[in-house]
Amino acid sequence: MLKYCLIALIVLLSAPSVRALDTGQQEDCKVFTNKDLEEYKRPSDNQKETADEASNDKSKKKMTYFLKPKQKKDEDYRKKIEEEKEERLQKYWCRKGSQYRRKVEKAEMRVKEAEEYLSEVEHDYASASTRSCRRKGAENKLKRAKQWLKEAEDDLSYIEDEAHRQWIPPGWLRCQF
Repeated sequence: MLKYCLIALIVLLSAPSVRALDTGQQEDCKVFTNKDLEEYKRPSDNQKETADEASNDKSKKKMTYFLKPKQKKDEDYRKKIEEEKEERLQKYWCRKGSQYRRKVEKAEMRVKEAEEYLSEVEHDYASASTRSCRRKGAENKLKRAKQWLKEAEDDLSYIEDEAHRQWIPPGWLRCQF
């Protein structure tokens, strides 16, 4: 307790404003005018840079020269890891998008084949009963192919929505990086 009282006493005695008030003395205070400030201007004072612009410049330039060599290596390692992670994500979404696009293409090919088969059956010169039986089969084949196409397009749409929800750029699904 005595220690704290001594520290407080030293602080009070060393404070110039308190001493001036206690002793009744006034210190000479010089008042500066704009004219005085003009005399002491430096060339760097003429820059019209705001504090926001200065902070933006500092944030753009990473000050790695303050870091120790090990920290620089760690930062480089972190950058490398981030780049590898992004590259793996790109490949993943590229493969996923390609897979579902191929599925849609195959379904479109099935629809096209089913339509061609249906047109062949319609122009077939077989008997009426055979033609109607083949026609039903071709129509069922076309119906299934259209259903597969719809499912494939829905799957592709779902994957695109999933990528959008995860903030994946649309080009990654089309392998455009």
